[in-house]
Amino acid sequence: MSDPCTHPVQLAGLCAVCGIDITSTVNNSLHISHSTANLTVTYDEAKRISTRSKHSLLKSSKLSLIVDLDQTVIHATVDPTVQSWLDDPSLVYPGALDDIHKFKLDDFTPLNQSCSYFVKFRPGLIDFLHELNHLYELHVYTMGTKSYAAAVCQLIDPTGSLFSERILTRDDSGSFTSKSLLRLFPTDTSMCVIIDDRADVWSDSPNLVKCNPFEFFVGIGDINAGEEEVHFDEEVGEKGGEDSDHRDHHNLSLSQQANQRPLAQRQREHRQLLSRTPDAELPRLLRILRQIHSTYYTYRNAGDDPDVAEIIPHMQRLVLRGVHLLFSAVVPLGAHIEHSPLYHLAVRYGAQVHTTYSSAITHVVAAKKGTAKVDEARREDVAHVVTPQWLIDSCNLWECRKEDSYYLDSHSRPKWPKQVQSFNDKPTTDHVDWDTADQELEDFLNEDSAEEEKGEEVKENTKKRSRKSSTPPSIDEQDLHSHTNNQSNSDTPKRHRTDNTSDDLDSLDKDTPSDNHSDSFDDFDFANQLDGVI
Repeated sequence: MSDPCTHPVQLAGLCAVCGIDITSTVNNSLHISHSTANLTVTYDEAKRISTRSKHSLLKSSKLSLIVDLDQTVIHATVDPTVQSWLDDPSLVYPGALDDIHKFKLDDFTPLNQSCSYFVKFRPGLIDFLHELNHLYELHVYTMGTKSYAAAVCQLIDPTGSLFSERILTRDDSGSFTSKSLLRLFPTDTSMCVIIDDRADVWSDSPNLVKCNPFEFFVGIGDINAGEEEVHFDEEVGEKGGEDSDHRDHHNLSLSQQANQRPLAQRQREHRQLLSRTPDAELPRLLRILRQIHSTYYTYRNAGDDPDVAEIIPHMQRLVLRGVHLLFSAVVPLGAHIEHSPLYHLAVRYGAQVHTTYSSAITHVVAAKKGTAKVDEARREDVAHVVTPQWLIDSCNLWECRKEDSYYLDSHSRPKWPKQVQSFNDKPTTDHVDWDTADQELEDFLNEDSAEEEKGEEVKENTKKRSRKSSTPPSIDEQDLHSHTNNQSNSDTPKRHRTDNTSDDLDSLDKDTPSDNHSDSFDDFDFANQLDGVI
């Protein structure tokens, strides 16, 4: 029997070189194309292409940025009420209709043939993308259809200078419920950054910088949402087109929105139609993305091989560094605190969580007044007693928020507040002493590298860059050692490991495996508040 075809490229199950049917023999083929779902390559070919792409990015000093569309950089609706506002702008507040664009799709069906799409750009979008274009190679990854994505990108990038052909849609990815970096970068994601308003569709990827959802048309939501609006788990077949059930459900949803005109209903009820909240999300994202890029190339130029999936978590851990939290009426009585979403949120962003009150506590996060922990904090009068929203907003905005707007009541401000030793005493992460923070991360990475090289001959220039044994460990490093001594390192990359310092239970009181002293649980709607943050 002859050996199976070894050519590197396949198209629709056939070898693209010799035409042999290899559907029964190819098990390791990988997608690498944005727009051709049927095109696959062998792992070796994907690796070769990835290496070439990485060299190109390094030569231009760029990273790859994957940009979601809906509720990340735009908000869209098919409600025809918007057309009446365009015809008579006096119906809405001045300036509301700026940067609203309209289009119809060419591939309409009887269900959506009358739909016009109205798209609102997030404030500052064009400048934001052009600024990032100097630092990142821009890709679009959307749950929308191919025709929808093409129309939106034509509005945003009419010349193709930003995205070119780098647009991946649900028609190409084959999934209505999830996204994966491996679909675009199957062998190396170390230079990839994602911006999206939803973390759940990315399975909480460490490469993700989550943004606050952009909701301009109040009550409309994401017209291309996969998991919440379209309840199907199966994926598209090998040929890549939309599953008919998904397509019909989606079109019907658009048709219902167009016919029921929810915005007109809100107008009749004198309810809010369009958001008036100033949106400064893109400038915030720009600061973070610039810092990620700067940090990556600082390490790269120093001879390291950095990974975005470790840089981003490190930056997140600086947000609540130095904060010591105690939850009250947040975790149900008898439940293990480490199973709480708020616990995982806090430790991901650098806080240390305790289960009993002590002099170390800086913040009591409480869902209601009158609990034993809240009363004790007030007697001591050194810890801030804040609502869970303080924690959620701090993590969502990547900044340790001032407590003034989050106190549980008028008696919750401490007379002698404990000073938080954190880089985030200032209002935004762009004021963080990143040079100091970067040095601490580099010290840790060099320490890890030195452990690998133990027993081997180390070059002189490597020795110079390693941390000297006489140098005291940083706060992060002390936490790291105390948290990782009893953990397995099986999932730790050899060169740059993701520090799970804050993800551990060593900061908890050792004799209290569950929050048995938590006061009666108040029915706080954490699910909605935490949606997409963690």
